[in-house]
Amino acid sequence: MIKLDAAVPLTAAILTILKNPPPLEKWSVQGLGMMRLYLSKEVRLHIWDGRQAYPDVSQIHTHSWHFTSLVVSGALVNYRYGYGVGAPTHDRYFLKCGAGGCVMSAPEPVSLRRRPIERFRAGEWYSQSFSEIHYTDTTVGAVTLNQREFQQDEDHAYVFTRTGMPWVSAEPRQATEEEKDHYLTLALRNWMK
Repeated sequence: MIKLDAAVPLTAAILTILKNPPPLEKWSVQGLGMMRLYLSKEVRLHIWDGRQAYPDVSQIHTHSWHFTSLVVSGALVNYRYGYGVGAPTHDRYFLKCGAGGCVMSAPEPVSLRRRPIERFRAGEWYSQSFSEIHYTDTTVGAVTLNQREFQQDEDHAYVFTRTGMPWVSAEPRQATEEEKDHYLTLALRNWMK
């Protein structure tokens, strides 16, 4: 897992990647408003711009892996949710993740309650278990390093929409040259702000 004392050498290595990026085919965009680069199966570099999220995308979700994320540059706000009691607030869908992702269930009404907001700045890290419900927001151009610890079922998770709203996919796809330039420019312009 990523250790806090590893932040400084990681930051220098990531800046080198941003200034000398791998070829276009190594980058993908994901509908939650990020471009990503796989450094290994377990480790991904994310560059964030929420303005690029797919329209009406379903942002509240779980994962199929535990993860630790280091905020390399910029800032991140993590909103965790728990199940509540009372009237349903959201519809829960069982999801096949990744390329070819799709919902695998009918919507199930659930009540979600937001937990205290968590804020992280450059050099700070946070961890989350695969079953924790969350939504991430970042500053424009924020850079994070995400290390995943896979679980037995690495292709499925839950996604949540406001009650009665349709599910909108955040399926990843190959980045275009324009997207790659956009995200890298933002990351370098906002480096360590």
